[in-house]
Amino acid sequence: MVHPTPVTIATRNAAIAAHLDREFQLQARNDPWAGSVEAEVRTFFTEASHAEGSRLLDADCHSSLCRLRIAHEDKLALERFMAVVGLEEPFTVAGVRFPDPVPERSVMFIARRDTALPWPDVATLPPQELPAQGGVR
Repeated sequence: MVHPTPVTIATRNAAIAAHLDREFQLQARNDPWAGSVEAEVRTFFTEASHAEGSRLLDADCHSSLCRLRIAHEDKLALERFMAVVGLEEPFTVAGVRFPDPVPERSVMFIARRDTALPWPDVATLPPQELPAQGGVR
């Protein structure tokens, strides 16, 4: 079996994010759940001091997945956001963040409490490059 050429972490993450986005697009909207989670997300960004420097661009929830687009003023704002995001509702459930193609932006997917994120089958992903082993002979 011939394996495809290894790709960077960014390329592999883009493939995972595209898969999650396709799964998200396939879902119908569950208005009661989606509306309440979107409201929680907006509250997190407007009331939480630890979200300072990060701004919610878009929150869209369907039946069991939400896709959030977030802008960060700088790397410090991104780091501050990432340090606490998993500790606050509605982010304490399964979630994953990917860099957006636009610098200082993120795309985040969170799953409904009783649902796992629909990860792609690893066999469908390109292999990831191994980091260079500097200094080892």
